[in-house]
Amino acid sequence: MHLDVIGQKVLGGDPMRRDTIFRIIAMTTPVTAAAAMIPVEECKLRLHDPADRLLPELADRKGLKRIDGPLDDAAPAPADQAARPQHLPPRPRHDFGARPASIR
Repeated sequence: MHLDVIGQKVLGGDPMRRDTIFRIIAMTTPVTAAAAMIPVEECKLRLHDPADRLLPELADRKGLKRIDGPLDDAAPAPADQAARPQHLPPRPRHDFGARPASIR
């Protein structure tokens, strides 16, 4: 096994050490958002399209009859909600997992 330390804690600051603690941020959302933009640019995906076309399991949504009921005790969504299809998010969030503490 080879272990090497490269870089500085802060630009122009102390060098990193093997035991330096730093925050690792989540990169899943920005990578997924960038990947989703490829079919958007190719006109294969529109961000405001209903998600039913891509995720057919969302087409006939159901909800629990009671909040504490078993998962198999579901009923079709109310008419006002069933008529409103789920959409892809209009813009992916790029907060890199670094949201303000008030939102967590």
